[in-house]
Amino acid sequence: MTADDTRTTSRPLRIIGGAVATLAGLAILAFLLAAGVVSWMFGVALPRHQHEIDDQSLAAARDAANDNQRRLASDAADGKLTDTEVTAALGRMWTIERSADRWAVTTSYPAGSDDVCFRFDIALPLGPNTRVTHTELPDCPLIRPHPDAS
Repeated sequence: MTADDTRTTSRPLRIIGGAVATLAGLAILAFLLAAGVVSWMFGVALPRHQHEIDDQSLAAARDAANDNQRRLASDAADGKLTDTEVTAALGRMWTIERSADRWAVTTSYPAGSDDVCFRFDIALPLGPNTRVTHTELPDCPLIRPHPDAS
């Protein structure tokens, strides 16, 4: 009778032990699956998404540069281009280099995780035929906020 009692008490323990082992195995499997999904997100999905955002932001910055090129040309058509007009077109972050034949105005635009810089070359003399071109710069120079021109 002792042998039967041992069998009957050890069988429930074996069932409980098997259930605990199965649950532990499922928990480990769930953890590994979750870790794999998180690794995939940070390794593949998010960088690809950030690249798409950067591309869209760069395209928006280029569109803004095109618009600002036209605005600077329009503002210069009356024969003068004031700091206030440049600030109105480009915002407070710009620098200018003046020479006898042209002005070079440099500014930056946010483009995703970086900034992109453009130089606007304004041919002199200023007037209705003033030619303004812009160039995207490979590196951004130091651009400090321009004092309020009002």
